[in-house]
Amino acid sequence: MTDAQGPDTQDPETTPSGAGRTLPNSYRLAGITTEWQRNARSGSGHMQVVRANGRDESDSLPLDRETMRAAVARLLAPDVEPPSYEELETLTLLYRGNMMLLIPEVEKAARGLSKDDVARACAMACVGEAGIRLNLHPGAGLPAQTAHTQHLARSVNALLDHLENLEVPR
Repeated sequence: MTDAQGPDTQDPETTPSGAGRTLPNSYRLAGITTEWQRNARSGSGHMQVVRANGRDESDSLPLDRETMRAAVARLLAPDVEPPSYEELETLTLLYRGNMMLLIPEVEKAARGLSKDDVARACAMACVGEAGIRLNLHPGAGLPAQTAHTQHLARSVNALLDHLENLEVPR
């Protein structure tokens, strides 16, 4: 069993994704287990970190935002050399893991604001977009993999921006 796995084999339930496909309810990636949480009334849902490296989400350590920003810069900075396919695979897994950690943090921070707050609405839109990107897979070839990984990096960057914005006292 590798550290980066697809659907968690212990949870056979799936969530409808439209277009005749179903998505797994649970993922395990780099020691982080996430689950799809569905709202019974609205039918909407979101990804939530359940366990990170054997620890309950409530016991989690602070996010290393500086390292996340540096990892994003590895791909998005204007003067960087294009990464190899193997490096893109590593960055893809890293960005997905970062997103799985950031999404619940941004949601938690946004829920502290009133429902009509603009910052909350923007942050929740970003969370929704990031959730969609977590479920996308790249097309064939290096250009498609590069574009996919860049989208994930932009999501990490946007989630970090929203988290910092939501933490500013109002």
